[in-house]
Amino acid sequence: MYIQLLIIFFFSGHLTTRIVWSILTEILSFVFTVALVMIDTSKIPALFFWSTLWNVVLLNMANGIYNNSVFGMAAKLPAKYIGAVILGTNLSGTFTSIANIVSISITPDAQTAAIYYFTTALFVLITCFNTYFALPLNVSSLYF
Repeated sequence: MYIQLLIIFFFSGHLTTRIVWSILTEILSFVFTVALVMIDTSKIPALFFWSTLWNVVLLNMANGIYNNSVFGMAAKLPAKYIGAVILGTNLSGTFTSIANIVSISITPDAQTAAIYYFTTALFVLITCFNTYFALPLNVSSLYF
């Protein structure tokens, strides 16, 4: 909560700053998660637990800032476009479930499945990052 208050006060006027930093934080969080999957943590369960817990907290804070920023950006558009943002948010849960099922079904063990699953999340985040900067190139975005 305190970090979100700091972000509101320091980055409140710049939507681009909030979106870019939240996506970069999520990317770094998933890189850390993939690294944790590759490391044998059986000898250090407490360190693994606490690092995973704080990574999840950081990831969810960045995700909350990103989602609120996207809804704030959609609020500038006409009302008929807000439904598309909500639909995209709902479809992300479906995509996540499908990615989980596919990663489990095509791999022989849980560690490889986790690597594929979190790497897929990295590709999606990098796509979101690139798409955000390509948005001004869209002709319809010039009118809003």
